[in-house]
Amino acid sequence: MKINGKSLLLALCLYLPIGIYAGSGDVNGDKKLTYVDVEAIISYIMGNNPENFDAEAANVNDDDAINIADVVALMNKIKVTISMNGQTQKGNNSNGHLTTHGYITDFKPAELPPHDLSPLFCVLHLTIDVPQGDYKAIILQTDNKLTTEATLSLTTGELTPTTTSAVQALTLKNVQLSEGQNTLEAYLSILPCDLSTSQLSIKVYDAEGNLYNVSGNFGGKTFEAGTTYHLTGSVSSSAIAESTGLPVVLVNTPGRVNITSKDNWLEKSTLTIINTDGKVINSPGKVKGRGNNTWALPKKPYAIKFSKKQGPFGFPANKDWILLAEYYDRTLLRTTFMSAVSKAAGIEFSINYQHVNLYLNGQFMGVYVLTDKIEESNNRVKVEKDGFIIEDDTYYKHEKVYFTSSLLKQTNGEADGFSFKYPDDDGDITTGDDNYNFIKNYIYQMESALNQLTSNPDNTNYQDYVDVTSFAKFHVACAAFVLLDPNRFYVLPSRSSKLKMMPMWDAEWSLGLRHKSWGKTYPMYNDTSWDRYFYFKYLMKSPAFVAAVKEEWAKFKAKKQQILDEVNTVRQQISTAQADNFKMWSDNRQWLSFSFDTWEEEVNNILQFFDERMKWLDDHYASMK
Repeated sequence: MKINGKSLLLALCLYLPIGIYAGSGDVNGDKKLTYVDVEAIISYIMGNNPENFDAEAANVNDDDAINIADVVALMNKIKVTISMNGQTQKGNNSNGHLTTHGYITDFKPAELPPHDLSPLFCVLHLTIDVPQGDYKAIILQTDNKLTTEATLSLTTGELTPTTTSAVQALTLKNVQLSEGQNTLEAYLSILPCDLSTSQLSIKVYDAEGNLYNVSGNFGGKTFEAGTTYHLTGSVSSSAIAESTGLPVVLVNTPGRVNITSKDNWLEKSTLTIINTDGKVINSPGKVKGRGNNTWALPKKPYAIKFSKKQGPFGFPANKDWILLAEYYDRTLLRTTFMSAVSKAAGIEFSINYQHVNLYLNGQFMGVYVLTDKIEESNNRVKVEKDGFIIEDDTYYKHEKVYFTSSLLKQTNGEADGFSFKYPDDDGDITTGDDNYNFIKNYIYQMESALNQLTSNPDNTNYQDYVDVTSFAKFHVACAAFVLLDPNRFYVLPSRSSKLKMMPMWDAEWSLGLRHKSWGKTYPMYNDTSWDRYFYFKYLMKSPAFVAAVKEEWAKFKAKKQQILDEVNTVRQQISTAQADNFKMWSDNRQWLSFSFDTWEEEVNNILQFFDERMKWLDDHYASMK
């Protein structure tokens, strides 16, 4: 589409960051392209001497002369990025946000003079009959035909779509409907789109985490620029929420195709996160399945990747996030417990997490846990350029690059194997290169030193390789939690560092729960796995390491209530949503060593188990020499 760009020219040239290079037009060197640069070039052409004028940058069309052609060339460079995400309405039936243009990403609204951008947009005036409540967001959903980002040329007035989406959202603030108030009125700007052959659904989300579908006929229209459309709908007072109690994650794939692979990303997906405070992240991205054994289960886990870094729920911003299905966990709280004990133990990195209600292509999938991906990152697992993150991985042979342990064995007698999280085995490390040989030799030398403890427990050569405090913290946390089959990650922050054991990951078999095929069908408070398996089989022979474990245990047990407080807080948060989850996924008991009839009984069991485990472990550590 086109609009009259001339009428917007001065207003929209105020704040346009660009990459700076010779001839860019950034004549004042402030590393952004603004109308000040245009004025400076015009002033120079008129014979003046503008302050801090960069003649090389002013030669925009690179013809060795500064003239009006450079002004035109500069104007042709200006492409205003417009994003329809981030709109916020303050108050019921308020439309002031339509003229603030805070969602135009290249501008600071305070720097804009009064102007009219209405020729760009359509306005949806929504009138929805709803039950009384505190409403936080309105969500539009269709078949990937909403334009959420575009660029505007100020010389031609042409609007070019750059991002299409299945979802667009409006955050609501101070929209509280009390008794006698049953009409929610909202205004949402959208860019022109043809929905003449598409359905458009509207949902409302309230402060209790209830997501309601709005009844009404909204699709079958072509929405044209400069037009206001009045749409009416309703949510019955007896309506049942599609989900309740938690933030919502919407994953929409192109063409609503199913996610069938854990190896291949579905590009051009739409990823939307709606927090209970109404804050919305709506972004292009991609999605795929994940997991080994868990990918084969009925309720499947997923990996999502935003096109730009996002920080949902206040977490540090990253592109990659994981959606854990928690299919085996009838409490939905074992990941919470794991993170809480990790933090209490002082492990260097503990995962961020948030329970959410997941919708995949509009279908409710149950309660999931959105959490960090285990990867090298300044705000995840931090290592230097010459560092390593490796995993003692049962499925190591599925990876491109791996090596086997000289000391550790699997239950079938085969050697344990290590795969790479960093450097990336997709080109950054190859079998036999310098990185590969260094970490392989480091592990073998460490294993040789650990093996010496079998005949000489007082030998301390292993301390040249092992960060004793890190391993002791990990031992305490996993032993307290009775984490039986975790992913075991080892981190060498740099070639001059010692090996650390972190982070904790994969909480499904913990707090007494086992897979039925393992043979034991009852919780074991006195489990000693962490004294007998992995590298701890050797480390626990060392009096020096046992002393470090005792020291970390003394600090850990003092934080028992901190752990329980976190678990009970999340227990309350998911108490309503869990019921909807288990209506869908109640058929998991056949694989479990034990189970109870109700969610409340399941939760009470793990709390009792943890209490008994802490008592037993205190005596156990005290008895060690």
